Amino acid sequence: MQLKWLTTRELVGHPGAVLNALPKDGAALLTTNGKPRALLLPVDEASFLEDVTAVIGYLAEQGAQRARAKAVAEGRDQMSDEAIEAVIAKPRAARR
Repeated sequence: MQLKWLTTRELVGHPGAVLNALPKDGAALLTTNGKPRALLLPVDEASFLEDVTAVIGYLAEQGAQRARAKAVAEGRDQMSDEAIEAVIAKPRAARR
């Protein structure tokens, strides 16, 4: 799959052309001031639900990996079960 770089200015100026080109371009990285901001992916009526489900699953996995890495960096990956329960108990008590 190709990845075309696309500025927000191009998208705003020619949205129809950008959307029409997606199926042949494969995907577009939307940038603002040269910095990545979003991905545009082609979808069609027959497969969009599966595509969206796959993207959401991927994003969830990436979030979990970042959370695990942050826990390791902050030393929370070595917490005992009792310490974890204590952290969880505090917000639970505040809700009651």
